[in-house]
Amino acid sequence: MTTDLARTPATLVVGRDTALTYKKKVINLQQLGTDLRVRWAVRGAVRRNGDQVRVNVSLTDLQTARDIWSDRFDGDLANLAVLQDTIAARLLCVAHLHLRQYEEALQQCSRSLNMTGTEFEAYMSLISAYGWPGQMQQARGGSETAAQNTS
Repeated sequence: MTTDLARTPATLVVGRDTALTYKKKVINLQQLGTDLRVRWAVRGAVRRNGDQVRVNVSLTDLQTARDIWSDRFDGDLANLAVLQDTIAARLLCVAHLHLRQYEEALQQCSRSLNMTGTEFEAYMSLISAYGWPGQMQQARGGSETAAQNTS
């Protein structure tokens, strides 16, 4: 699947060996994004039952550590290549959609704040570091409320 995703223009895919260093480790997703300089991560799990396979896949925003999309795919081991193609195609469509929405939101925010270039990048870095105003308000309400809203 890594190969299919890497073939797509404008898609940066972390190498398989790098990705495997994180396998079965408890990691801070936001730190992962910072360390690897990536915005999103694809995560998944595969379960096999006889000749059947179930693949759970999620696309996670590493700045917020929240899943922005997830789906479950079922198929036969005999048709594993078709299942992989289906998953890769769906994942790429979803990632492209979210990237466009993200870029459009950034442009709209930049225009509404009347900021351009370096000023806007600095502002967005500050927001990313401390969260959006609504998230900061929630955090002030106590860790219990913030924890409930992150699950």
